Amino acid sequence: MQANPKKSIASGSMPALFLIFCICINSCKSTTSDEIIITGDLLSADSNIEGKMLYLGDNNTRAFLDSVIVKNGKFQFRVKADRDFIPFKTSILFATGNPKWPYQLVGYNNPYFAKTQESVIFADRGEMVLRRDTTFKVKGRDLVSFNVENLNKQTQAAFRHLAFKKNPEQSLEKRERNVALVKKYPYSVDLLNQLEWSKKDVGEKELAELISLFEPSLQKTSYFHKINLYLKCDNHTGEKFPTDISLKGTDDKASSNILNKKAEYNLVVFWASWCGPCRQEIPQLKKLHDKHKGRVTITSISIDRDVNNWKKALKQEKMAWNQFVADEETIAQLDKKYDLKSIPLSLLFDKENNLIQRKLGYGVEEESVDAIVEFHLLGN
Repeated sequence: MQANPKKSIASGSMPALFLIFCICINSCKSTTSDEIIITGDLLSADSNIEGKMLYLGDNNTRAFLDSVIVKNGKFQFRVKADRDFIPFKTSILFATGNPKWPYQLVGYNNPYFAKTQESVIFADRGEMVLRRDTTFKVKGRDLVSFNVENLNKQTQAAFRHLAFKKNPEQSLEKRERNVALVKKYPYSVDLLNQLEWSKKDVGEKELAELISLFEPSLQKTSYFHKINLYLKCDNHTGEKFPTDISLKGTDDKASSNILNKKAEYNLVVFWASWCGPCRQEIPQLKKLHDKHKGRVTITSISIDRDVNNWKKALKQEKMAWNQFVADEETIAQLDKKYDLKSIPLSLLFDKENNLIQRKLGYGVEEESVDAIVEFHLLGN
C-alpha cells in the first residue's frame, strides 16, 4: 500500500496523516522482530581482541553464522530469523592466530550464580547488549567476559541451570517437581535439551508426559525429535549388538550386520568428526589395529549429522578399518541400547556377540582404549 501525495496536498488533514504513515513505515523497517542482533561493547579500544575477527557460531550445526571485526572496542552481529525460527545455543569466538588453538570463546557473567562464567547464550529474536565485565580476571590469562544487559528469556532459563530429578517413577514428589519445572518454563529450549540429555534417568512414561508439556513450537527442535525417536525404539537384542540397523559405509551402501563373526573380539567405537577427544583417541586405535588385527576387528561408527564432514575427517585420519555413519533413526536405536550422549564410546564384544567391556571417554596409559582391549587379549 502506498500513500497518494496528490491527495495529501489537496486535503488539509492528510499531511499529518501522511507523516504518521511515513513514521509507521520507517519504524516497521527498523524493527528487530525478524533479526537476531547481538551488540558488544568492550569499553575500550585497547582490548586484546581489538581489530580481531569475531565469529558467531551455531552450537547445534557447528557453523559460523556471522563474522565481524572489532573496531574501537565495538562490534555487532546481525542474523536473519525466518518465520519458523527456533532459538538456539550460540557462542562467540575470536581467532587467536595460534594454529594449535585457532579459536577462543568469550565468556558471560551469570547473574544468578556468584563467580560463574558461561560460554553459551541463546540466540533469539531482538537485541542483546554485551558490555565487558572489567572485574573478571584470571591470573596469567587474558580472557574476555561480558555482562549481558538484557538477557532474553531463553538465556535466562539456561543460566538458571535447570535440571530434572532422576528416577521420578520411584517418588511422587520427584514426578511433581519435574512436571512443575516444565510448566514453569514450557518455552525453554535449554530445558528440553536437558530432558533429552536425561531421558534415561526419568523413565519412558514420565518422559512422554514431560515432553507433552512443552510449547508446540518446540516440536520443531532436534531435541524433541530425538526424544520421540527414542520413545518409539525397542530393544530386541539386549546387550548384543543389533543386526536390524542401517549404517552407511564409505561407498554409500547400507549395511546392517557389521560385526565380524569370525573375529575373537569386535570393538565398536562411536565417534564424530567434531569431537576432539575422539580424534585424540584415533592413534590408540591405529596402534591396536596394527598390532592385533588378527584377533580384534575394529568398527568405527560416526554420529556426524553432516556426512561430508565425516568423509573429510576420514581422509585426514586415514583409519584402515571399517567405517560407517549412522542416520537419526539408527542413532536413536543405538542410543537407547548403549547411551550415546557422550563420546568417544567403545564397546568390546566377544565372539558370541556379548558385551564384555564398555569404555567411555578418552584415556591415556592404562586407561587408553588399546591398553584396555589388550588386557582382555592377555587373559585369553
